[in-house]
Amino acid sequence: MEENEDDDRPGKKRRREGDDDDEDRPRRKKKKKKKKRSSFGLLSNLAMLGPSAFVGLGRTNLIRFGLGGLVLASVLGFFTVRESSFALNASAQPEEIALKALIARGRTGNSYLAVTQFELCHNFVFEKTRKGSWIGVWIPIVPAEDAKFDNQGKLMPQIVEAMFYSTNMGDEQELEDRLRRPKVQVYVNKFASLSWDARRLLQQSYPGTDLNRCLILQEGRSPIGWWVIFLLWAGSAVAVLATIVLFMAKVMAGRDD
Repeated sequence: MEENEDDDRPGKKRRREGDDDDEDRPRRKKKKKKKKRSSFGLLSNLAMLGPSAFVGLGRTNLIRFGLGGLVLASVLGFFTVRESSFALNASAQPEEIALKALIARGRTGNSYLAVTQFELCHNFVFEKTRKGSWIGVWIPIVPAEDAKFDNQGKLMPQIVEAMFYSTNMGDEQELEDRLRRPKVQVYVNKFASLSWDARRLLQQSYPGTDLNRCLILQEGRSPIGWWVIFLLWAGSAVAVLATIVLFMAKVMAGRDD
């Protein structure tokens, strides 16, 4: 016995044209789930969600925080690039090398070294705090075989091609203790730069020196762990994202005004 589609019995709904049967409904729901949305649209929604939460801070504060985030991102980015470069070019243990060979090699190659066969020059430059303790010192050096001392036992060449730099020395006694050794652990610092006063004083003592090409060997420096570098990268990314969000919020606050 066949069921009548137009059956009007109580509890039985009549099927009309355009009504979905039970099998069609799930299919339509699946089609909606499969509906594609552009990546740009998703990113735009996510980006706009963040700035809207900061609009209430006001335009002036948003600019201040945004500039602060920009500065923080720049500082973290600099340290991240520097430390990553050092770690990528450094061996697990310092490479032992004579100063003359290092000068010939230049800044290329391994950055983590144990320098040997050198002599400290007589004149050096340091920066100090108001209390008198050193915060940075630059000591020019020459290969031991090229050292020529004067009648007073002072080594004062016209030209130097390398110098030690350290932030670990508080006075001249510490300098002697840490550098009057046959071997000194250093990092070839490709990012270091001399302060204006240090450059002026060194140029006076060693007039034939090209300080822009001089090797700066940072004493007592060793590579940091990769997990620290990862944290620096993560911090840089967060600072950049925060800066973008804050400046977007500033734009939104301007529109509301």
